[in-house]
Amino acid sequence: MFFDWEVVRLRQRMPESLLQFSQSASRILVVPTRVFQKIKARHPTDVTWLERLGEILAGWEYVGLSPKGIERLEVYSRLDGVWCMAVIRLAETDAAVNVLITLHRVYERKVRGRVQDGYLKARPERK
Repeated sequence: MFFDWEVVRLRQRMPESLLQFSQSASRILVVPTRVFQKIKARHPTDVTWLERLGEILAGWEYVGLSPKGIERLEVYSRLDGVWCMAVIRLAETDAAVNVLITLHRVYERKVRGRVQDGYLKARPERK
């Protein structure tokens, strides 16, 4: 089942390695059209990274529940030497889906700062 408000080609299955950090019962991640349009309008260079969402999720290096809300998972990944952050609103029920809130590039110093603050965890096999 697809939603009329999602960008269907960007739909992803959440990797098991990420699900262990959340309470979400859903394995599905959808990208709302409004989020895609917002990134495209405000940060057009980040659309390239959004198109590679599956790689970002599969190759994550750091993850943590956002300090802005426990129902949000922040995923940090480095592709081609560029750090990207995806923020995902986690599904609260089996019937719901996980929803991408935003995705953008971040400076490495911001990633390191969040690791030092203690709310990001390194991927176990990459420590």
